[in-house]
This record gives sequence, structure tokens and C-alpha cells, in this order.
Amino acid sequence: MAKKITNYRYDVINPQTEEKEIESSAKVIANLLLLSAGANNLRGIDQFKRYHRFFKIIREAEKTGFIELEDKDHVYIKDLITKEIPSSWGANSNIYKVVENILNA
Repeated sequence: MAKKITNYRYDVINPQTEEKEIESSAKVIANLLLLSAGANNLRGIDQFKRYHRFFKIIREAEKTGFIELEDKDHVYIKDLITKEIPSSWGANSNIYKVVENILNA
């Protein structure tokens, strides 16, 4: 059974250019995946295929407005959030909302 999570979108102001950009739940997940891969030195074909699948889901979510995760992928993302999300991200109320939506899906 798949989890269907709304790809919550919100505006942010880029402090360097002062231009408005759109962030989303999918982008938060993407950034967390990239941080984790680098910090944990993930390697190998299994991780390569897993990350390819995740980023395919993320690209699709940007088009459809929904992140659709199989149960095993949802568990992986929840585990990633609970163990590896940077504490400083908690200062952003939009990211907090994204995290709560994923954890409670």
C-alpha cells in the first residue's frame, strides 16, 4: 500500500539574490537524501538504484503535487528524518510542517 503525501509548496526569499523561490516537501526530502548520502558515504548499486527511484518520485511529485511512496520507502524516509534531519531545520516552520506531514502519513 502506498502513502500519498501532499507536496506542500511554499515561498522563500533567497538571501543572496533577494528573489522569491518556491520550495516544497519533495525538495526537503531531496536535500535530506543528499545530506545523508554524503554524510554516510553511501555507495554501491543498491543505494544507486534506491536513490534513482527516490529522485524519480521527487520529480513526479513536482508535477503532480503528491509524493507517492511505497511503504518500504516511506519507512526509509521516516527513519532518515528521525535520525538525520539537521536540528537547525526546526527553525523553519515550513520545513517543520513538511516533516510532520511525512511522519504522520
